[in-house]
Amino acid sequence: PAGNSSEHSDPIQVIVDTTAPTKPTSPEGFIDNQGDKQGTFSSGTATDDSTPGIIIGPITTGETPNLIVDGVKVPSIYDPNTGTLTPVNPLPEGSHEIRYTITDPAGNSSEHSDPIQVIVDTIAPTQSVVIASVTDDVAPGLGNVVNNGATNDTTPLLGGTISAVLNSGEQVVILRDGAVVGTATVTGTTWTFADAGLTDGRTYIYTARVEDAAGNRGAISTNYSISVDTIAPTQTVVISNIVDNVAPQIGNVLDGGVTNDVTPELQGTISTVLGLGEVVAVYRDGGKVGTATVTNSIWTFADTGLADGVNYVYTARVEDVSGNQGLVSNDYSITVDTSAPTQSVVISTV
Repeated sequence: PAGNSSEHSDPIQVIVDTTAPTKPTSPEGFIDNQGDKQGTFSSGTATDDSTPGIIIGPITTGETPNLIVDGVKVPSIYDPNTGTLTPVNPLPEGSHEIRYTITDPAGNSSEHSDPIQVIVDTIAPTQSVVIASVTDDVAPGLGNVVNNGATNDTTPLLGGTISAVLNSGEQVVILRDGAVVGTATVTGTTWTFADAGLTDGRTYIYTARVEDAAGNRGAISTNYSISVDTIAPTQTVVISNIVDNVAPQIGNVLDGGVTNDVTPELQGTISTVLGLGEVVAVYRDGGKVGTATVTNSIWTFADTGLADGVNYVYTARVEDVSGNQGLVSNDYSITVDTSAPTQSVVISTV
């Protein structure tokens, strides 16, 4: 009150900062670390991670990033090691516009960054998948390979159905022995997939399922198993006899001979006993007419349906369940003659 003044106090420093940080760059994408489809993804990608890590990169010491979801600031955690800003609470299903701001130590906040789009999808596809066929298109055993069957085709074509048409972003995924090998070509509720790279002597188990763009998986199909066998049988086959059992001339018909039996029995041998799934296939004039009855190294085959006046050439060979064919046997030719002579005979003198 008398007007005496003290010394100056020790000072404090006040930094006046009214300048907001510059507008940050758009997020570089996001990290998905949930479910089966994980990794780093770009804007517009679907994810099954409802708390994706938005990649904003490093920030200046003292600054604070703020996550903006669909125009609203939400609680988030910044990880300086990964440079990601992750929402604390799960994002709801659907598409979201994600931005961020930077707040400096003075409390000034930047403009919102340009956005990226994150599509949250945690719902699995509902379609069921059936593997209906595996097609062999390698001669000679063309056609469908039954479940648990064998094939000599190392690039088989799988085919099947789905219970309902695919939605946007969904696909039919094919697995071989539990590992994904590709996606099918889908038309409506049917699909096909051409596999490749199979190996002789292996058994493979196929399954399939529907997956969506976020990595959600539908129910797995039932197994469809095939065995690959590309090695031809090694046995040699001999046609040794053709037996005529129609009177009056019963017995063996020589190669090149004539018979009145339209159901002759072929007989022969093989050099070694058959392996599992192998058969002796009998051919008439180049067309397969059946498989022989085999006992050890002896085989027989009863043919039918021969016609009078026709020459037939038989061959035989060993074939396995995959359609691989061994060496062709010798030819054995017969001519069928069931017509009696037409001449009349007179005994005129004794």
